[in-house]
Amino acid sequence: MTATIDADVVLRLVHSGGLSSCRASVRRSAERTLVRLLATAGLAEEWSLLSAASLILGRTVHGSEVDSLVRAGQVVRRQTCLALGDYSTMTRALDSEPPSAVAEAHAAWAKVLTGDSLVREWHEAMAQVVPNRAAARRARSAAVRFQAAGRQDEATEMFSRAAWLSEDSVERAQLLVQGVACAFAGGLWGRGTELLTDCRRLELDADTSLVGDALESAFRGTSSKGGTWQQQLSAAQLLCDWGQASSAFAVLAAEFASGSGRIAAMVTKAHQESPSSVGRAAATALAGLDALRCGALSVSLPLLERAATQLEGNGQCGVATVAHALVGQVATCLGRIPTATAALLRATRLGTQTDQSRWLDRAAFATSVLRVRRGEVVTEESSLLTHVALSDRSTDRDLADLVEAVELLAHERWVDGYDLLASLLDSPCGSIDGLIAWGMLSHLADAAVHADRVVQTRELISTLGDEEMFDNDIGLGELLLATAMLSEPAHADACYEVLFSHGVGRWPWLGARAHLARGEQLRRSRRALEARRHLATAERMFRSMDADPWERRAAHELRAAGIRPARPSAESTVLLSSQELEVARMAAAGMTNREIGTVLSLSPRTVGAHLYRLFPKLGVTRRIQLTAALER
Repeated sequence: MTATIDADVVLRLVHSGGLSSCRASVRRSAERTLVRLLATAGLAEEWSLLSAASLILGRTVHGSEVDSLVRAGQVVRRQTCLALGDYSTMTRALDSEPPSAVAEAHAAWAKVLTGDSLVREWHEAMAQVVPNRAAARRARSAAVRFQAAGRQDEATEMFSRAAWLSEDSVERAQLLVQGVACAFAGGLWGRGTELLTDCRRLELDADTSLVGDALESAFRGTSSKGGTWQQQLSAAQLLCDWGQASSAFAVLAAEFASGSGRIAAMVTKAHQESPSSVGRAAATALAGLDALRCGALSVSLPLLERAATQLEGNGQCGVATVAHALVGQVATCLGRIPTATAALLRATRLGTQTDQSRWLDRAAFATSVLRVRRGEVVTEESSLLTHVALSDRSTDRDLADLVEAVELLAHERWVDGYDLLASLLDSPCGSIDGLIAWGMLSHLADAAVHADRVVQTRELISTLGDEEMFDNDIGLGELLLATAMLSEPAHADACYEVLFSHGVGRWPWLGARAHLARGEQLRRSRRALEARRHLATAERMFRSMDADPWERRAAHELRAAGIRPARPSAESTVLLSSQELEVARMAAAGMTNREIGTVLSLSPRTVGAHLYRLFPKLGVTRRIQLTAALER
């Protein structure tokens, strides 16, 4: 009886066209399911897609049902994988489905994709439709693991999802701020700003508010709430406690030099909390910053260089911009020109990609310092310096004034340069701290000697003698050089002996100016034979740094001491194109052909061709010989 009824039903469906309609409905349901699954996965192998669809529909889904979507152009094949044809298809698929259907798709993927624990945890978190404390903890754990794997996009979304799943408002705000830190570290400014806005809609405790302000100020420079050094230190400590050591580095790097090293504990914690490559890179960056804040520039430079490369390789382009900019600043202060040039180019390129105005300004400032040392005029043409001079931050305005003062000294406008540098001593203490690292005191003393302002300058510098800024290495070196320049003739020998015993050779720029000042002082004291050695050393060092005005000063003093400096003959002069020179400098700094090509928008093969042509010009056969050849 039942069989007869079923047959009658089938016959009626056939005659009325209902069977065809039923098949079409089944086909449409399968297609919607397949599209929804691809929208939630992005890219999937065909077998996993068919398995997940079969789980949802309760029947076996065949490859022919996928083929119809491929023919229609909704799905494309990429080798063995499948993906939706365009972004709009994905958006329509997700927007048109109820949340329960999207969660069902994620749950199916979590059951099928068991081989990759991170992917499985992602889909499990996205399958949750109501807040759940345990699910929030799992989502945060997955976010940390995504971040350790260098997958900043997924990590940011997992922190956001963990915040949504959390049932505690304080925890939700902290998770959102961790998502902000992760997004900013990866250069994901749009997403980071969205999360920061969501966070500030909540009722924030003092710690979370402090960290949010510090992150916005450190990365974007758009917030005036970055706080004092103590507040920055507290914010960085909280970020380290939350596993965001690389963002802690960016927060602490916001001021070039301040205080002594109290970052060592964070370095240890970064190693312990995150033994991954991301954690090691953050620990290296913090160690380099610790050395920098102690004034040990020559120690910090290789650490920051290594950290910048590692952070960029781990997908943390936002923090890598900070590290490259710091490398450029430190190398500029030291006078390591090839290293500074390569780092500043990289910081500018990354900073432009990630829209980090603060660090773009820092890189451009260091580039301006290099240019004025070469004798170029920058203050009349630089919109950057105008922008910095109008900044709300007193430190930025002081840096712009310092560039102008050094330019005045390069053109031997001693009185104007002196007046501008002396005015900087009225700046807040934090600004002076950073300015001394850039050589403010020694430039002030140099201008005072030539402008006949020695006595009043001694009094000015004596007011700074007890400051903490001179406890660090570079600060003490600057103070010793300024003191030696301003010393009485009877005390000059002792002062310069102390200065040179301090090891100024670690800092090529400061060391070259120390030799120049000593040579000038000896020549004025009619000790020409002793002066010649210092002046010849100064001239050679300035030439290696392309510091033409200072090289000319040393050459003039040498002539006054009775020696005409030997200049390269026209036949022996090596002529490199500007691009060959940039390639040579970057290769000397240790960059690979691929890295050089990325910075200069060249293919690795073109970079290799440049090196092949310039090696014979410089008389070298290996990269390791380039530094010495460029100095010659």
